[in-house]
Amino acid sequence: MKRLFKVVSASLIALLAIMILGSCSAKQTFKDEILKEDSIMVTKMIAEVNNPTFADLNDVLTYYHDEKLWKEQDSVFFSIPQKVIPDIISVLQKNHDPVTKVNIANEFKNNKRIYLNLPDKSDMYEALTPPDIPNVKTVDTVINGKHVQITESASPDVNVKITNTED
Repeated sequence: MKRLFKVVSASLIALLAIMILGSCSAKQTFKDEILKEDSIMVTKMIAEVNNPTFADLNDVLTYYHDEKLWKEQDSVFFSIPQKVIPDIISVLQKNHDPVTKVNIANEFKNNKRIYLNLPDKSDMYEALTPPDIPNVKTVDTVINGKHVQITESASPDVNVKITNTED
């Protein structure tokens, strides 16, 4: 009786082991099939994006308009000088707008004149303070028989100004 119990027990354990191993390989095969189907689906989606199929003229025109808009935004985005990108991002963050490619491109496009004329960070002090005009003197003289005033300066930032006083 003990021997029969051992044989039956061993048979049950062997049967369980075969079932477990068989189910694992079935699960692996099932996972492989799912991965293969997912890969095929992704490949079809990429092919559809690269070469879309249209149902009618409206689909073509909608696609044309959308792609043209995206290409324009890409063009604007990649034409932004790198030195003004931090300024654009700062403005978007202060306005609590999300920092996306579309928002960056639109902000630059709408305020291009401002961003392209911002002073460099190194020139910020000079941009905020007017230049000093030291050692300026006005000299009255006669040139070609006409009385004129010449404004001279020792500073390299100030040009010589000639004013005709006879009218």
